[in-house]
Amino acid sequence: AKFTADNLTGSYSVFKMVSKAHWMLSLTLATVLFLCAPYIADILFHDTQLTPYIRLSVLIIPIVSYLSVHQGSLNGMRLFGKLAICTSVFGISRLLMVIFFVLLGFGLYGVIVGLITASLLGLATSMYLYPKPNNLDAGSLSYKQMISFALSVTISFSSITLIWNIDLLATKALLRDNVLVGLYTSATTLSRIPYEFLTVFAATVLPSIALAKSLEDLDLVKKYARQTLRYVLILVLPCSVIISICAERLIVIFYSQEYQMAANSLSLLVWGYSFMGVFVIMISILNGLGKSGLSMVFASSLIPVSIILNIFLIPRYEILGAAAATTITALVGLS
Repeated sequence: AKFTADNLTGSYSVFKMVSKAHWMLSLTLATVLFLCAPYIADILFHDTQLTPYIRLSVLIIPIVSYLSVHQGSLNGMRLFGKLAICTSVFGISRLLMVIFFVLLGFGLYGVIVGLITASLLGLATSMYLYPKPNNLDAGSLSYKQMISFALSVTISFSSITLIWNIDLLATKALLRDNVLVGLYTSATTLSRIPYEFLTVFAATVLPSIALAKSLEDLDLVKKYARQTLRYVLILVLPCSVIISICAERLIVIFYSQEYQMAANSLSLLVWGYSFMGVFVIMISILNGLGKSGLSMVFASSLIPVSIILNIFLIPRYEILGAAAATTITALVGLS
């Protein structure tokens, strides 16, 4: 989005360059994680049975990476209508696909397959809506600039994606109770609703910040940042409050009475994902300012925080501890 906003006349050429970099980086990362899955499962979670889950999860990385290139390009071209459709399809399908496969009885495999299916649906939508190629001149953009930026952004959002899943994987590894894993999965799915709204703000603020920076207008940068955070408070905060207060009722409505024990986790976890959504917005602002290296450091530094908190809190407080670990991690990111 940043490079497209800086070079609208050569947006398709920018798209092709960034796509190549994303494929190279995401496939490399996915391959490393796939090969290292047994060690990750054993060293981090002390449960080698998590290896197939981790290996299946890596399929999400290249799909979401290519999806993010399409959405970023649409965003940089300020085609917010098409971007909204793509984001909505991806977000809603994630919720529905995860619920669908979990209700079919696939457990944690169902969550992962649901996320993969939703990612493919989002990618197909983005590819269909992407406009016809225009000028192929990429301007002054070099592969070095693009690869450096893409590497930083890929690590940033891969770190955030990993943080989404650490609590669930740790719950399975440390509690070894499929019932509790199922309960926590239900809470995780519903708690992401405010986050999906926040990703829309994160997507739209990046090209605006990039454009303002290219104009060297610091006041405009501050204006866009303030407006975004104001809209977040006005629109998303009430949604988080309602989910937190009505957690028990929502769990029963979307799942069943048997999942009622997950209500407290949902009530807390919704704030974790809301805070994480604000963190993603701040990451997008940094990326728009060209400080992708700094955003990479901030995002990746939260991984050990999340792992330590999950290891410490889950054995004591079970799924409520997992929710607390994710929420505290998000708060650390904002501090």
